[in-house]
Amino acid sequence: MGGSQENTQLSGTSPQEDQRSARAKGLGGVIASSIPAGLRLAGSFMQLLVTVLIARLLGVEAAGIYFFWAALMLETGQSAAFGLDKLAVRELPRVESKGKAAITAFLAPLRSTGLMIAWMGAFGLFVYSELSGSKVMDGVGWWLILTASVSGVTLSMINSESMTGLGKPVMAVIYRHTLPTTILLLSVLVCWTRLTPEAAVMSYSLAFAVAGFGALIGPGFRGLGVPLKIPTVTEIKGNMKEGFPIFLNTVFGSASFLVPLLILERTHSSEEISLLTTGMRIFVLFGVLGNAIYSLQMPGLSRAAHKNDRTELFRLYRLSMFRALMILGLPCIGVLVMAPLVMSMFGEGFERGADGLRVFMVFAMMILMIGPSVQLILMVGKMKEMAFVGIAHCLVASVAAVFVVPRFGALGFACVMGACVILEHLVYLILSCYDVKRGIDPDAAEE
Repeated sequence: MGGSQENTQLSGTSPQEDQRSARAKGLGGVIASSIPAGLRLAGSFMQLLVTVLIARLLGVEAAGIYFFWAALMLETGQSAAFGLDKLAVRELPRVESKGKAAITAFLAPLRSTGLMIAWMGAFGLFVYSELSGSKVMDGVGWWLILTASVSGVTLSMINSESMTGLGKPVMAVIYRHTLPTTILLLSVLVCWTRLTPEAAVMSYSLAFAVAGFGALIGPGFRGLGVPLKIPTVTEIKGNMKEGFPIFLNTVFGSASFLVPLLILERTHSSEEISLLTTGMRIFVLFGVLGNAIYSLQMPGLSRAAHKNDRTELFRLYRLSMFRALMILGLPCIGVLVMAPLVMSMFGEGFERGADGLRVFMVFAMMILMIGPSVQLILMVGKMKEMAFVGIAHCLVASVAAVFVVPRFGALGFACVMGACVILEHLVYLILSCYDVKRGIDPDAAEE
């Protein structure tokens, strides 16, 4: 008691003032956490606006050509990142303390490795377009458009996660989402009534190329030295080895969605698919917003894991979970309660997908309550375990879909997908909590 009074006298503040200060810091943290999520939400609405504009300006058939190639270029670019973006967000907080030269020495060859993979992916798309005859245009120009777009997507992912690792989550959202979407929107507005599928695809390629390469001289990266450097064979092997398990996790994660969707497409009407995918977009949006909030603590999680500081690691984990629940919990419940109204916003007849949306929102709330388990297992370095869990997730979801989806349709799909995602997150959390030291850099003790 006397010691407490003495400390209060020495600090010059009363216990009441200390409590008010703590509450103010807590409120400030929640507000700061909401900024990346709010910016990402605004970007989502902008993406929706661009989608609607392109669909209305091109018409159903012509828009289909654009959406097909935009999806292919995006998926190829994301795959070409090969997990190097996640490697950046894990390692940069540990490299940052060594100075700008160390950041450049790590990032420059990492980006170059990603670009090399992206160029191979773009060439694969070019060969596919030539063989299938579904290309948008002829000549070298088409190859350049594919290369620019795939490279831009890959770079934007690496740059965005690099900003997250350097403790700049707002810039991460800008480089990954806001900047390319804004450029695409401006390009569509410039073309307006003259918009064609060729012009739309070129605009998409331009948006990601400018965003991906332009970020290298933008705020956050400017002054860090050369943005690209020809990697050595050792660096290429090291980056590929580190990124491969994350790559496997990503690929099988996509397959765990595509296989049940194909089963649904074969056994039920296109109307059910439309209702399902609309509700799922809202479910995915909550996940994206949650990741934007979690990104604030990513540098701290990385450093705590590297130093083998278990107490700090799980303190930051709980803090991230609390802030996400504070910001997204009430909106999630609101969507759950007003599901018919939310679905009706997409057009007449969409309110029939309200039950599916409710199922998705229940799982979204459960994911928020689990917290950033994906980020945690990444920070403790259990890459191989992530890959195995991703493969198991795909197998379980596919087998369950065979028995559930044909009978229960879209609702069955929502239950299978949500349950498998929840199970995956729980396994990540258990693996991270069990003997955390095994997943942390053993050299950290020397520091």
